[in-house]
Formats: sequence, structure tokens, C-alpha cells
Amino acid sequence: MEERALARELVRARLQDLAQMQKKMDTMRKSLGKLLAVQLEFQVAIEEDQERCYELAAVWAPENQCLVVSNHLECYWRWRSTG
Repeated sequence: MEERALARELVRARLQDLAQMQKKMDTMRKSLGKLLAVQLEFQVAIEEDQERCYELAAVWAPENQCLVVSNHLECYWRWRSTG
């Protein structure tokens, strides 16, 4: 009889540990979701700023010059009308 009571107590204690670990994992998952959302916002802002910089560089480039900017190898052509 004592063995069963001990086994039940061990199972109950283990289930409590698992419930606590589940709560911690849920908290970490929520925090990770928030961090990923902030990271995405920053990434979008950075890409938009880079795009604006590339466009400005293209506008300021000499006529018909191809600009290769950064490691992105993005090429912007600026064509001026000759008429």
C-alpha cells in the first residue's frame, strides 16, 4: 500500500513539474513572438531606408551609369531624356 501512495506522490510531483515547465515554455514563446515582431519591424524599416538610399544614389548618378550598391548587387539605372 505504501508503494502505491509513494508512486502516486511521485507522479503528482512530476505532473506539477511538467505544468511549471509548460508555463515557462509558454512565457518564453510569447516573449519570442514579441521579439520576432520587433525584429520584423526593424528589418522592414531598414529595407525601406536602404531602398530610399539606392533610389537617391541613382538620381545623383551620372547619366546612364549603373550603380552597384553594397553587397546587394542591386543595380539602378538613371536615364536622362536627351530631348
